[in-house]
Amino acid sequence: MNPEVNAQVVLRPASGSAAAPGEPVTAENVDRFAASKDAIQDASRWLRQMGVSVGPGGPTSISIQCDKAVFERIFGTSLEAAGSVVGAYYRAARPIRVPDELRPFVSEVVLAEPPALFP
Repeated sequence: MNPEVNAQVVLRPASGSAAAPGEPVTAENVDRFAASKDAIQDASRWLRQMGVSVGPGGPTSISIQCDKAVFERIFGTSLEAAGSVVGAYYRAARPIRVPDELRPFVSEVVLAEPPALFP
């Protein structure tokens, strides 16, 4: 299995307003949930310093990729290999912990999983 981990780092909204459970972020309300440019830059900088590749970001999250061992060390978890008809991926065996250095900017980190396909 590829030791690279792909995840989304969900940023805290600059407004302090979080989406209600089940409330989608849309073009009409994205400004309410967008992170500040400083938060995006600070979180990205810290992640890069820790050995993480930071990919494209949007107003609410940053895409990251790193080695499995790096992810486990930074986010205080252990990862288990999983698979589907689409491909292999990782699942967290323990909850993913946002490091203290990222807490001002980041609300959660979500591992990327392949889509569920139906026969």
